[in-house]
Amino acid sequence: MMSTRSMSLTLVVFISLTLLALMGPAMVSADDGNVSDIRLHIRGPDLLAHDRVGTYEITIMDPLERSWQYSLWIDANNITGAKPLEIEPMVGNLSAQNKTFVADITAMTPLGDMIMYINVSSPSGALWYVREFDIKVIEPIVIVADILNSGDVVILNATVQFFVDDELLSTDTLRSLDVGASTVMTGEWVTEDIADGWHTSTVLVDVNNDGIIDPTVGDMEIDNKFFVEGSNMSATIYILLGITGLLVGMILINKKLSGKRK
Repeated sequence: MMSTRSMSLTLVVFISLTLLALMGPAMVSADDGNVSDIRLHIRGPDLLAHDRVGTYEITIMDPLERSWQYSLWIDANNITGAKPLEIEPMVGNLSAQNKTFVADITAMTPLGDMIMYINVSSPSGALWYVREFDIKVIEPIVIVADILNSGDVVILNATVQFFVDDELLSTDTLRSLDVGASTVMTGEWVTEDIADGWHTSTVLVDVNNDGIIDPTVGDMEIDNKFFVEGSNMSATIYILLGITGLLVGMILINKKLSGKRK
């Protein structure tokens, strides 16, 4: 029969092990490392189109303002096309004067989930901290603008902006377009939250880059309605544009809109 002393010792061991099990993950875990007084703040998209680049701003929060070194890489079940990888990570240093760094991440080619790992360690390597950031790689909705210069002036360095439901998707530059020539430009809508119903895509072409869309000088704003039925559907939206070029008083012509879903 177990003595009172043995029972007390067993109870103490049991309580200690229980507390360790409860507190251990908060103190030291495989994911967090062996330092608990720093954190990493990550600003950037958790959705990326496949093979596209996402920019992430990462800031270390350390109340003791120590010096750190970091390495960053991407991992997934299929890492084809992804960068940077663990075999050649992005590396650098952080300090009280330099708390933030920017990372350009290339999404993998296949669709699915990938993880961005950021490993922060002290110069000696004695302290370390790991942060994981989940990124989902999806098929984007593509807006295609077929732009025709139907005027008699060459278009140079015009700003082209793509919108869906008044949300700016991307900004590009039409470097040069000769009279009578046409070119194709695209914008991408990277989202999983597509509400059923009608949506509006908009392409703005600012030929003189003054930030004002003025049709009298050849600028164009084209709206196109498209209908979504069922979520998580990829689509391509085609918009045909006729652009006059930078001519005061010229009337825009050849405007034709069409929406198409795959």
